[in-house]
Amino acid sequence: MRLSEMRLKVFCSLTFSIHVPVILLLLCFNIEGAYFLGSATPVTNGNEADRQALLEFKAKIRGDPLGILRSWNDSVHFCQWRGVKCGPGHQRVTELVLEALSLNGPISPYIGNLSFLQVLNLADNSFIQELPQEIGRLHRLKKLTLNGNLIGGEFSSNISGCSKLTPLYIENNLLHGEIPAALRHLSNLKELSFQNNTLSGSIPPFLGNLSSLEVISLTQNRFYGVIPEALGQLKNLTFFSVSSNEMSGMVPSSLFNLSNIRALDIGLDENKFTGRIPSFRKLEQLQIFNIYGNLLGSHGANDLNFLCSLTNAISLRYVVKAYNKFGGILPECIGNLSTAITFFTMDYNNIVGRIPVGYGKLINLEFLYMEGNNISGSIPSAIGRLQKLRWFNVAANSISGVIPTSLGNLKMLIKLYLNDNNLQGQIPPSLGKCKNLNALDLSNNNLSGSIPSQMAGLSSLSILLNLSSNCLTGVLPFEVGKLRNLGILDVSQNMLFGVTPKDLGSCVSLELLLMQGNFFHGSIPSSLSSLRGLTNLDLSRNNLTGKIPEFLVTFGSLHYLNLSYNNFEAAILVFSLAFLCWFRKNRKFPASATEENAFLKLSYQSILKATNGFSLETLVGKGSFGFVYKGVLEETQTIVAIKVLNLLSHGASRSFLAECAASRNVRHRNLVKILTTCSGVDYNGNDFKALVYKFMANGSLEDWLHRPVGTNKGEEAAKKLKLFPKIECGSWCWLRIRVSSSSL
Repeated sequence: MRLSEMRLKVFCSLTFSIHVPVILLLLCFNIEGAYFLGSATPVTNGNEADRQALLEFKAKIRGDPLGILRSWNDSVHFCQWRGVKCGPGHQRVTELVLEALSLNGPISPYIGNLSFLQVLNLADNSFIQELPQEIGRLHRLKKLTLNGNLIGGEFSSNISGCSKLTPLYIENNLLHGEIPAALRHLSNLKELSFQNNTLSGSIPPFLGNLSSLEVISLTQNRFYGVIPEALGQLKNLTFFSVSSNEMSGMVPSSLFNLSNIRALDIGLDENKFTGRIPSFRKLEQLQIFNIYGNLLGSHGANDLNFLCSLTNAISLRYVVKAYNKFGGILPECIGNLSTAITFFTMDYNNIVGRIPVGYGKLINLEFLYMEGNNISGSIPSAIGRLQKLRWFNVAANSISGVIPTSLGNLKMLIKLYLNDNNLQGQIPPSLGKCKNLNALDLSNNNLSGSIPSQMAGLSSLSILLNLSSNCLTGVLPFEVGKLRNLGILDVSQNMLFGVTPKDLGSCVSLELLLMQGNFFHGSIPSSLSSLRGLTNLDLSRNNLTGKIPEFLVTFGSLHYLNLSYNNFEAAILVFSLAFLCWFRKNRKFPASATEENAFLKLSYQSILKATNGFSLETLVGKGSFGFVYKGVLEETQTIVAIKVLNLLSHGASRSFLAECAASRNVRHRNLVKILTTCSGVDYNGNDFKALVYKFMANGSLEDWLHRPVGTNKGEEAAKKLKLFPKIECGSWCWLRIRVSSSSL
């Protein structure tokens, strides 16, 4: 028997007569005997140390809008404070869980004094600055979750002291630097996620020695180099994601020997992996396979042979191989893939041949993208068996033949893109049975015959109906008046005739109405005066007559108007309309509130003042590329929302340019208006970019989707958001769209 054990045994026997059984039990079974021996006083001191550590943690909190920490006072024992959990015997803090409570401020270094802490969860708040080095003193810590904060700096090298950690989640923060070598000491680590930070460097090979690892998620950082071959040693690995980085080289063949892997995600944005894809024969549990946007394949005839080895993956749900260099034909073995597949994309490769009939066997398929290839042949009628299909896109190929009538069986279909092909024949009236369809594009084909009234009156169409550049004849059906929610109607470049139906005036949501290049005659109906949201109206190159209606002058949103090559009477009005369009484009608006904001020139200094120095009190949200502040412009006292780009975040500059480009080309009543932009340098000489929006006072999308803590039932009912048709974003939006609801 060791000396320390003998001392403990003797001490326990001697104190039996003078201590109550409860105290004796605590003393005899506490493994840190040196600290607790003697009396109960040190236990009290230990409790007091925990209490003081919690109060120091509270003292660092700068914002607590929900009043969560008000309970942290002397009226109750600290073990009953909100978010605090203590062990049943020693009354020491074992868990601190303060998830999604809108707290902001730095994490106090006194957190390291909670020596019995096993669980620390501060996710989805606004904690700032660096993670304190004292975190390494939490030797009992098993779970660390800090997702969705503003924690920056390099990751603590003292993390090696937390050797019992199993999950380590620090997603959606501002960490930079490299993955610290100290992680090599976390031998119990099972789940590691640094997703959506600005970490850089190469992925360290030592991760392959952490044999317990099951999850590695390094998505959306700035990692470069190759995937270490050593990761093929992780026999327990189930999830591996390095998408949206700057990595290159070949994908190690050893990864394809990991029989437990369920998700293999190396796609999106700046990764440029090359080479061929090995066999998936051993990956029987694979569910997600994403290689989007790389340089995989060689435009060769055998590039897609690996698809047949996927037939072993009986639970496969997502296959994303768009924007690569794959050539060859789609093998017929596709029909033998898992019937669990819901998402299959292969757009923008160099795939040739026909669409396999076997797709009709994938009965749970919801999204099928083949756009931008060289696929030929006809659309198999078997596609009509896919009763759950929501999105079918085979645009920009060389597909010929007729549109199968079986597509009318797709009752769940919401988007159908068959444009830019060589389709012939008539538009099947059966498409009118697709009662959930909101976007239909059949443009740039060789379709003929009349427009079916069943389809023209499909009231679910709300985004787009594009039939342009075909050989359609007949009249524009009056049923188009049922398209009250439609945004874009394009029937240009056909051979349609007859009068412009007055029922078009019922399409009050129209923004683009394009009817040029047909044989319409008669006058412009007065009912079109109700289309006050039009931004583009083109009726040119028809046989229209009569007077040009004066109501067109009152259309305040109209940016493009073309009535040329018709037989109108009022040449003076034509000149007036032309002058009006020029005037709207070139005039300087009066300095009234809203109109002035559209032409504001804001400096870094004015934005700094508007946000009170980017104070936490003005912070209203954050996203992948920056932070959103509520500000008051000094010149006009206008309340605005200011999105400040974090230029250290990978893709932020590109996001700024994309939003600027989109704001020039996109106008919609449901999109927040961009008032101006600011691009320059701050007081330290660093690049500074910001977007200034109209401030929307109804709160964020996050508050509408998820009831904040403290909201009563009356408020919850008043703010309930209805989404129809219901789309399971959790199962598919992750593939391309990253949205922070708190920033919208």
